[in-house]
Amino acid sequence: MKVRMNWFTATFVIYTIYCFTTVFRWLPAIAIQMPIIMLCYFMLVLSVKSHFGNEQTIKFFIVSFLIIVFNFIFIYLQSYPSSLSLVNKIGANFTLFVTTFPVLLIYSGGFENVDKKRLRNIVFFIVLITAITTIIGTYNYISPSRLLATNNNPELTNVYKQQNIGGYGFIYSIVLLCPLILKKLINHFSFFLLVFILICSFCVIRSEYTTAILLLIAGIAISLSIQRNAIIGITSIIIVGALALKLEDILNWGIVYFSESYTVSSRLSMILGYIKYDVSAGNLLERKDLYNFSFNSFLRNPIFGGLFRLYEVNIGGHSEILDYIGHSGLFGLIVLFIALNEIRKIHSFRLVKKDTFFIAMIIIAIFLAVINTFSAPELLYTILIMPVLLDDNETNNDHNSSRYTS
Repeated sequence: MKVRMNWFTATFVIYTIYCFTTVFRWLPAIAIQMPIIMLCYFMLVLSVKSHFGNEQTIKFFIVSFLIIVFNFIFIYLQSYPSSLSLVNKIGANFTLFVTTFPVLLIYSGGFENVDKKRLRNIVFFIVLITAITTIIGTYNYISPSRLLATNNNPELTNVYKQQNIGGYGFIYSIVLLCPLILKKLINHFSFFLLVFILICSFCVIRSEYTTAILLLIAGIAISLSIQRNAIIGITSIIIVGALALKLEDILNWGIVYFSESYTVSSRLSMILGYIKYDVSAGNLLERKDLYNFSFNSFLRNPIFGGLFRLYEVNIGGHSEILDYIGHSGLFGLIVLFIALNEIRKIHSFRLVKKDTFFIAMIIIAIFLAVINTFSAPELLYTILIMPVLLDDNETNNDHNSSRYTS
């Protein structure tokens, strides 16, 4: 079955390239990046109109408007950059639109009208290219992936992006992908998938994101240990248990192995110190303080958080969940749950098989949301789109095109 060359397919391919090839991120947001995403959006609208008619197109516009409003009120205003110019504010809000664009991709219903297997291979190919260029970059520069997570040196950051070195969002996307790739590999062995997961795993290790390395190991362990196959499950649990008993030795080995990387070795030392002496220090202590900023904002007003005191609110900026409730309170959570419930009803999501690998991915995503942020387009893309693409239920285009539900 060939990919049906419709507007949705074009949208998907362009947006995939934009997400997983960092080279686009050094270009001006207003002059270059925004037109790319707006082109994707225009093609998505044409796809909805072509397949589902005017009524569904109007609904699509309404959902798009609601996403923009949600972004502005519940996410963009967390930082409230009042000193920025109007153009920069538009650019910042556009960035938030980019991160939630995958919601529109799913809501469009286009997955019912394309060859998911072919589209999945496109994603794998693009991710693999960026993983390889990222690995090469880690040998040419000192900790380039980690430095992409900061704004300390914009000019050097652009050099890294021009060479397609993946940063925070790309590395954690790989971590999230690994359980689902492992599922495909176990169900049907493929040399390409084996090479893919090995290269991606090595890319995570070379990135020097300590949490990502630990989550990668945890994700694979969870995926195997909660298998319904008794032999695999029991064996994995025994291995995980043995590793847990030897955790201090493993951390000591990691400190020696990553001795040339101050970032990783120092963080592993802090984790080891916390386990042995229950003492927070260095980065762990800083993170704890940032989490407290957001949580205290929530405690001051559990109903609305800092939503109506924007000039006073102090959000830590390092926990998606704590930052959100600190900014929006229980009111924001209710709005979020309503939005998530509507997404859950979309036909493409209902088709996804909720197996143990999917559960492992959800566990990683929730943990990541507690300790870090999702403010990267490729990360949201992976969380929302990849479970749909990796689902074993291949859709029949002609049959499902009439089954779209909003």
